[in-house]
Amino acid sequence: MIVVVSNLSEVFSIANYWFASKEDHLLKTECIKFMVNPGYAQLKDKHFPSLLALIAIDEAKLIFVDGYHQNVFYRCQQFLHSMVSYMLPKKLVDETVKYRIKYRKLIKIM
Repeated sequence: MIVVVSNLSEVFSIANYWFASKEDHLLKTECIKFMVNPGYAQLKDKHFPSLLALIAIDEAKLIFVDGYHQNVFYRCQQFLHSMVSYMLPKKLVDETVKYRIKYRKLIKIM
C-alpha cells in the first residue's frame, strides 16, 4: 500500500500555510476565499486523479499534514467527494473519503 503525505497547498490552490500564517489577516483571507469561492478551490496537481483512483481501489492512502483549520480540510473532503462520486457508488465514495483520506493538523509554536 502506498501512503502519500502532503500539505494541502501541494494539491489544492490554497496558499502554503507556513507562508500565510506569518500574517494573521493573510491566513484568514486564504481560509475565507478557499471556503466561500468555488472557483478558488481547484486542484494544482494534474496527476491527482490517478492517486484518487489508487485510493478508490484501496491501493493508497492520503494523509494531509498542515496547520489550517479543520474546516478547510472539510471543504477539501467535499471537493474530493464530488470528484470521486463520478466514478464510484455512493457507499464506496463515503468510505473512501472518510477512511482513506486523513488530515493531521500541526500546531504552530511561536
